[in-house]
Order: sequence, then C-alpha cells, then structure tokens
Amino acid sequence: GRSIGPMVLDDEDAWALKHLGLEVGGRLEFQLESSDFRPQTGASQVVKLQIVDASTLIKELNTRQQNLRQELERVLDKERETKYATLDRMNVFADKKAFTAEDLEQFAALERRQRSFVAKVQFVAEQFEEIRLQMKYNQLYEEDIYNGLIRDEVVKPLQYLSTGPLLATAHKFGDYAAGALPGDVADDLLKIAGTLDEIVEILSQVLSRVVRLEKFGEIIVRVKQIYEEERKLLEDAKKIYVDSISDDIFEEEKPGEKK
Repeated sequence: GRSIGPMVLDDEDAWALKHLGLEVGGRLEFQLESSDFRPQTGASQVVKLQIVDASTLIKELNTRQQNLRQELERVLDKERETKYATLDRMNVFADKKAFTAEDLEQFAALERRQRSFVAKVQFVAEQFEEIRLQMKYNQLYEEDIYNGLIRDEVVKPLQYLSTGPLLATAHKFGDYAAGALPGDVADDLLKIAGTLDEIVEILSQVLSRVVRLEKFGEIIVRVKQIYEEERKLLEDAKKIYVDSISDDIFEEEKPGEKK
C-alpha cells in the first residue's frame, strides 16, 4: 500500500483518517516513534488495521458476544450447582454437628471453583468493555446502547460480581476448608446460599441483556443489507432510465429518417 509518511500526534485530529481516502478491504499499517532529550529514539511494533464496513464489524462483534454469553451461561449453571452443594453441606452439618475431612475437601473444591469464576467473569467484563469501545469509536450505535446497555447493564454488574459476591463466597469456602467454622454454621451457610442466589440472579439478568444486544445487532445488519440492496436497485433503475433517454435522443437525431 501507499505510505503517508510520519505524522506528529499533537491534537485529537491527528488520528482523523477520513482524509486518507481509505476504502473497505484496505489495510492501514502504522508505527509509533518517540524520542527524548538525550536524544534516544524508541519505536513500537507495527500495528495493522483492516478496513471493514459497519455490517461486517457488527457481525464480528456479535460473534464475540455470543462466545462470551456462552461462557457466562456455563458459569451460571455451575453457580446453581454451587448453591445446591452449599445447602447440602448445611443439611450434613445439621445431622452430624461436625464436618469430616471429605466435607472440608469439598469446601476447598468450592473455593477453587469460585476463584476460577472470579477470573472468568473479570475476563468477560473486560471483553465487553472492549466491544463497547469498538462500538463507540466506530460509531456503530447510539450512546444509550454502548454506554447504557453495555457499560451500565453488562460491564458494571459483572465487575460487581467479580469483586464482590463471587470473591466473598470464595473467601468463605476457603475459611471452611481451613476449618475456621463460625459460631452458627447453619445460619452462615444459609447466608452463603443467599449470596449465591444473588449471583445467579445478576448473571441471569446480564445474559438476558446480552441476548437482547445480539438480536439488536442482527436487526441492524439486516436493515443495512436491505438499504444496500435498495440503493443498488435505485442505481440500476437510474442507469436504465438514463440509457433509455439516450437511446431516444439518438433515435431522433438519425439523418433522413422520417418519424
């Protein structure tokens, strides 16, 4: 491709690419360089960007959202299992008034599971934040979608879960695994089950919002496809009309021909 030479980044318009005349299917490669007073110069790795149309980008983002949704669905299923396992431990303690080594190992397994979910939910939140920024900077949707729906109703609840209830239950299960039992075990386990209920409820709400976002993206893509199809039909109709007028003019200008 053609090189546009070095650019000095000194204001917000430095990254305005419209004047480059980039077309769908093209590529943009750039590298950043900086220097100090010594002078010493350092360069970043070459970054390569693919120029795509809005429909293609929305489809790609939808695919990412679907993969993330599936990850959250797996976490949700396991959290339901964790709740039932917690209630089961509560019933065991009610009968025995003590926990066996096997019970403590089950608590240790639950702690490991919860900590893994903390990492997974954090990852999903980060990925949705990246998707939100893609939507924002590429002007795919209105602000109420990328800020309202994604940031406020997906990213923030997931961040809350990973730093709040999920982490809290992991700590609780860890305490049980270490044999640090509270005064009222049954009541404490019931509270843990209540926290797990909250986790399940929030995950269910987030998943419903992600599904809504996916459907919205599918509708946008279809509307854009219809628009492009109609635009092409209009252009073809105009061309046929112009061609027919030209034919009429040439017919009228034929010498010696009687109308």
